[in-house]
Amino acid sequence: MNKYENKLSLISLVKIAMMTAIIFVSISIIKIPSPSGTGYVNVGDSMIFISAIFLGGKKGAVAAALGGFLSDALGGYLIYAPFTLVIKAIMALIVGGIIFKYNTERKNIILNCVAFIAAGIWEVIAYLGAGIIVYMLTISSNINVAILKSILDIPGNIVQAAVGVVIAVPFTILLAKTGLLYRTKSTNII
Repeated sequence: MNKYENKLSLISLVKIAMMTAIIFVSISIIKIPSPSGTGYVNVGDSMIFISAIFLGGKKGAVAAALGGFLSDALGGYLIYAPFTLVIKAIMALIVGGIIFKYNTERKNIILNCVAFIAAGIWEVIAYLGAGIIVYMLTISSNINVAILKSILDIPGNIVQAAVGVVIAVPFTILLAKTGLLYRTKSTNII
């Protein structure tokens, strides 16, 4: 094993930075306020899914965490930024873990969808918990009020995850056709 294999190459850093920027923009551009009035629905999940397929779980997690964190921090949702950092990173790890274990060529659309849906389920559950904490800190220290308020965000989070899947699937098909999703020793595309 080469002593440099575990180090990030310049091209890897550029790809992570590029996907971070794409995730940031995709979260920041379209913001539909959630029913509770404290969060928003966006299309960034699709780019998180694509990032995990394009970069792999770990590198995709870095891009997802940074892109999501920066979007919340700079977009007026600073209180959610630490939660988003962790939630989005784990989403990418879920997608990358499933796809690179069971779908190494990343061509199986059904397995891609399963990975995206699993990450979306994680997101809905995780933001429910994050919402409870945020609402207890900002709206009411009564846990029942915080739980009820956070439950109002579930439909928006489900829609966000579903839209992410609907957008990511055709993008991954197109990326697969370009050959950008395949790792080869001779070309070292990714």
